[in-house]
Amino acid sequence: AAGEPAESVVKQRVPAGEGIVGWVVTNGEPAVVEDPTGDDRFYHGVDEKTGFETRNLLAAPMRTRERTIGVVEVINKRSGAFVDRDVEVAVALAGQAGIAIDNARLYARLADAVVTSRLSYRI
Repeated sequence: AAGEPAESVVKQRVPAGEGIVGWVVTNGEPAVVEDPTGDDRFYHGVDEKTGFETRNLLAAPMRTRERTIGVVEVINKRSGAFVDRDVEVAVALAGQAGIAIDNARLYARLADAVVTSRLSYRI
């Protein structure tokens, strides 16, 4: 998050399966919402707790080989509506983030396995 309300927004969590983020995780596809307050999927809790106003948003799934592990969300485009190119960039960014997170998890498991195998030689 960036901008004035960033610190308070970063600390907020959307309950699993709720909001547009939950819809993106469930469906595995991006969503563009130009009027979130009029969308039944929109979770109002973050805006209510922070005083932030979500005017529009774009959400793209972060995927690994097996599943969707999170969502990249772009909120309040500075000028105009989100266009197809915005969706393409967000999907590409989310894809790279998903790969990076998956690689970090694999590396951590490998490092744990190496430590475990070294400890087993000492016994």
